[in-house]
Amino acid sequence: MNRNSIRPSTRRLASYALLVGSTSLITGVGRPVIGSQRAPTDYLETIKVTDDVYVFKPKIDWTHGNGVAIIAPNGVFFIDTYIQFNYAEEAIRRLRDVTPLPVRFILNTHSHTDHVTGNAVFKRVFPEARIVVHDSAFPNLEKYNKQFVANQSTSIRGSIAQLDSEIRNGKTTRGAPIIGSMKPFWDWQLREAKEYLAQFHPEQYASPDITFSDTVTMRWGAQTLRLIHVSERGHSPGDVIVWIPEKRILVSGDIVVGPTPYATYPNIPGMIASLKRLIAMNPAVVIPGHGAIQHDVAYMQLLEQAFSTYYKAAQDAFAAKVPVKVAGDSIVFPDLDRRFTGGDETKEWAYRTFFARNLIYGLYRTLGGTPTSH
Repeated sequence: MNRNSIRPSTRRLASYALLVGSTSLITGVGRPVIGSQRAPTDYLETIKVTDDVYVFKPKIDWTHGNGVAIIAPNGVFFIDTYIQFNYAEEAIRRLRDVTPLPVRFILNTHSHTDHVTGNAVFKRVFPEARIVVHDSAFPNLEKYNKQFVANQSTSIRGSIAQLDSEIRNGKTTRGAPIIGSMKPFWDWQLREAKEYLAQFHPEQYASPDITFSDTVTMRWGAQTLRLIHVSERGHSPGDVIVWIPEKRILVSGDIVVGPTPYATYPNIPGMIASLKRLIAMNPAVVIPGHGAIQHDVAYMQLLEQAFSTYYKAAQDAFAAKVPVKVAGDSIVFPDLDRRFTGGDETKEWAYRTFFARNLIYGLYRTLGGTPTSH
């Protein structure tokens, strides 16, 4: 074994900045010890899925991923730990409102900072807990998240400066006008960033304890937890889902996100295949990496349609030598798009920025260039 690793490749045994193309949503810094004065705002809501499954859902979906607690008689299995230390601390306070039991395991569904930075807080509060990741996530955590944790005070100040500038100028750093619902959303982000800086206290990076390569199956109280590496690599090389077969509950990581999709990893065929794989599992409940809990597969089917439709259109544009900027601006599917955005300006901005344009520009790079002829 390596680093206390479990490597059940033949047996079933008992996450770069996420939001590519913008930093205005990434605040990432730290927070003081549990039990200190509470933040002026509660950033999460507690959602009871079953008697032993709870979601601590952020009120800002795009930056902040969902945290999930699965409770057994002797402890808690916690999934994903947020990008900010104060979010992780609030999740722990909310968890203590639900159960006095300690966290025994912490699973990161992938290595991106918005799902792992709070590992440090959880390990400080629950030192006996073991952090579990996929093999391929471990080096990225050691290389990128370790540095991210160390540099958070600098990061938060940079985010405050950027948000303040964008609000004063009425447009994002990349030139998108801040209009409609975007204005109060930007104000909300800036307020949270300033509150976070006021609460800031450094944390020590917490390295993973257990890695695995394929699938881990474990009994957790009266239920089975299947930790499955989704080898199609749709969102990251280390995508891991959790399947509770007795209740048909799926914790999807960022293969499923809402309220709008992300195309932050260039393997779009892998994302389409990943979504089809999860749809085929026919879950009764889907707890996404970001966004609202789903109670059927309809939203996953909508995601698969969006990825497939935009991917085909981007391929056709590249083959026709359409310049990438023209393709990024002109490829739209109003009826499909509106099913995600509903005409809301913030959702429209996020949809174009993190999904449509990311997908198109990423495909052009993957296919070997940026055509310039008209």
